[in-house]
Amino acid sequence: YLIIEVTDTSPQREHDLKAKDYASSKIADYWLLDVNIRRLYVLREPTQEGYQSKLALSESGIISPLHFPNLSIAVREMLPPVSAQ
Repeated sequence: YLIIEVTDTSPQREHDLKAKDYASSKIADYWLLDVNIRRLYVLREPTQEGYQSKLALSESGIISPLHFPNLSIAVREMLPPVSAQ
C-alpha cells in the first residue's frame, strides 16, 4: 500500500531509480522523507515510466495515505525533533 523511505544522505539518482522500480511494481503511494531539509516528497499515480504525481510537503504539512484516507499524519511527527543550540 505504501512505502516510506527516510533519507539523510542518499543521492537523488538513487531515489529516482527506486521510484521508477516502485512505480513499475504498481506501488500506489511512495513517500520519501528527507530529514536534512525536513521535507516529505509524495509520489503517486504509478506508470511503467515512473510516478505522474509528485508533491513536496514542508514539515508543517499533513498527509493521508491513499489506502487509509481517514488517517492524517503531520510531517513534523515523522521527523526527528529539532535540537536547540
